[in-house]
Amino acid sequence: MGYDTCLIFVNNYKKFKGYCEILASLEMGCCDVGHISALMKKHKNNDEVLKEKITECEKIFREVFSNGDYTEYYKSLGAEEKNELDKERFKLESYLEKKLPYVYWEDGNEHNYADRYGSTLMVVSLQDLKEAIIKQQAEEINTGNFKLGYGKYDMALRMIEGFMNSDFWDEKYTRVIMWGH
Repeated sequence: MGYDTCLIFVNNYKKFKGYCEILASLEMGCCDVGHISALMKKHKNNDEVLKEKITECEKIFREVFSNGDYTEYYKSLGAEEKNELDKERFKLESYLEKKLPYVYWEDGNEHNYADRYGSTLMVVSLQDLKEAIIKQQAEEINTGNFKLGYGKYDMALRMIEGFMNSDFWDEKYTRVIMWGH
């Protein structure tokens, strides 16, 4: 990643494929360091075929929609051309939903399978993220980078523990998507 990261806490009952309901989010700033970076690399999906399908799907989406409405290009098409474009988009979305998680994040209308930099969404468990943050926080304090630690790590730990210790949220269905922007 190497850029600002937002932790998006999500719920999903289908093994984190397809739609993920957003529960909460936390801006972390640039946290692609040490133990957190290792966690990100472990969960990064580098499948080039998927990336190509995502790009193709995004291209079709932009041909059809803009600012919550149909594009002038799409409006100018005949019924048969619209059907073909829609079929292609639904076919791609169906394929991607079986392989990847997605959220409605950027504009609320588009399936986001990748972050702004094209990295497919990285879904990590609450426990794995908690462990990485605790280790990284200890390292930041020990090296003197932060006297009391990085404040956003503390906030992330509180949110993670809130989800883990809740009777309402089942940890089995709650994960974190690491969104780069």
